[in-house]
Amino acid sequence: IVESGLDIPNVNTLIVNRADRRGLAQLYQLRGRVGRSNKRAYAFLFVPSRKTLGKPAVRRLRAIEEFSDLGSGFHISMRDMEIRGAGNLLGAQQHGHISAVGFDLYTRLLDEAVRQLKGEETEPAIEPEIQVSVSSYIPEDYIPDSDLKMQFYQRLGEIRRTVEVLAIEEELTDRFGPLPDPTAALLNTIQVKILARRLRLRQVQIGQVMTLVLSPDKLLKREDIERMVAQSPLPLQFSLSHPPRIEVELTGKGAQERLSVAKNVLQSLV
Repeated sequence: IVESGLDIPNVNTLIVNRADRRGLAQLYQLRGRVGRSNKRAYAFLFVPSRKTLGKPAVRRLRAIEEFSDLGSGFHISMRDMEIRGAGNLLGAQQHGHISAVGFDLYTRLLDEAVRQLKGEETEPAIEPEIQVSVSSYIPEDYIPDSDLKMQFYQRLGEIRRTVEVLAIEEELTDRFGPLPDPTAALLNTIQVKILARRLRLRQVQIGQVMTLVLSPDKLLKREDIERMVAQSPLPLQFSLSHPPRIEVELTGKGAQERLSVAKNVLQSLV
């Protein structure tokens, strides 16, 4: 079923015997073969007594139970890497550390350690302050269930990559319909924050003009300025005070459009 991509739209029940013998990715794909947006489906995973199951099998089953929402593929793949490892460097020898801090944080810590051993400079993480002149939230009439809404807020708060924002945007659209303006603004604001981290900005203010305040330890070289000017879709004004600042006059009819334009400008500078 998995390898052939078999798809039977009218089937609403799937039974998997000895689910403990399947990999996490296989279980995720099998479960997704039944059910449509307007049809409730059931996937029954049968396993023997828990006492006979190994720890990896138990962790796989817990993961498939935990990540049951639409768009969970990214989280499933990350958990699969935590369980199986990713080659010798992140394999069985390192499983204790991965279990303690999570795969994503572990790889970032490992990257910093490798850079330090090579004698490369590692920059401390920056949490930028974002100020936007537009309301950004999830309206009551879009997701009426308060618990479900809080789950989305929590997931959005943990995001560190633009691809994760796009995955949640796709999930929201698929489950609840087109994004209302405040929710679209919320996703754009989160993307702005992610881009600001990558650019090592201390503060981002977005109104009719976008002001970017760089980290005090960030020195703008001539080649940096020339690269930014060449890449930006809008003219940039630089202030080489301490800390350095960059100002951009934003185009757009309203606050929503200017926020989207600001996001595009930041993307061009990364």
